[in-house]
Amino acid sequence: MWKSGWICGKLGNMFAGSFDCRMDRQGRVAIPSAFRRRIEDSGDSFVLTFFDDAIAGYPRGTWLSLEKQVLSLPAFSKKARSLSRVLASRAHESRLDTQGRILVPPALRRLAGLDRDVVVIGAMDRFEIWPRSKWSAFANEAEALLDAASTELGFGPARPSTVQA
Repeated sequence: MWKSGWICGKLGNMFAGSFDCRMDRQGRVAIPSAFRRRIEDSGDSFVLTFFDDAIAGYPRGTWLSLEKQVLSLPAFSKKARSLSRVLASRAHESRLDTQGRILVPPALRRLAGLDRDVVVIGAMDRFEIWPRSKWSAFANEAEALLDAASTELGFGPARPSTVQA
């Protein structure tokens, strides 16, 4: 499994890589050191929430940007209110403990189906904590769809144009 960490440079700071980890009985997960540096650089505080079968951890500044986006949605839109409720009700502010671990709240652990074996991945502006079995299934499916999605989204190396005579 590819193991990287924190990338800093002209592209900015982001979470990248994949790490097999264990969650203890209290629901604590040791965050990889490369990710801890990114969290510390953004002020130690981050927000945990549930998205797409996983726990997402956002640096506080990134989360505040998401909050602003949600607050800018039309107040009378039922979909916008639903989004706001779900995001706010699942958000838990957290900090690293002195051993570099985070406590995943029981409600989020239940939503994600987390058990002892987890995978902590980088997802650009956030890290995610997945049950190992769900991550394996997702990664296998995503690999199969990657080429088609890249083409559809126009992402990747430029393809030579065809010239018709």
